Amino acid sequence: LFKVSDVKMGYEGAMALCNALRTSTSLETVVLWKCRLDDYTAAQIVPLLLQLPRIRTINLGQNVLTADGKTFLENSAKAVNPYIDLRMF
Repeated sequence: LFKVSDVKMGYEGAMALCNALRTSTSLETVVLWKCRLDDYTAAQIVPLLLQLPRIRTINLGQNVLTADGKTFLENSAKAVNPYIDLRMF
């Protein structure tokens, strides 16, 4: 489990964090809770996180994602990994 919460994370920070996490061979859950991630940033980091070999859950709850952004993320994530639990409430 890797969790970050209540931290304003811009595009550069989110990309750097997710690029660093990609080296993990055992990480199954990533929680980026209330980090003020927008649609664009989330659309860039979710594919990076999906490269984790054991990823099962990505929780992007309490961010500033739009309904369209959530739909796009859900569809694109499920196309790569139909078993991923992508949470965006």
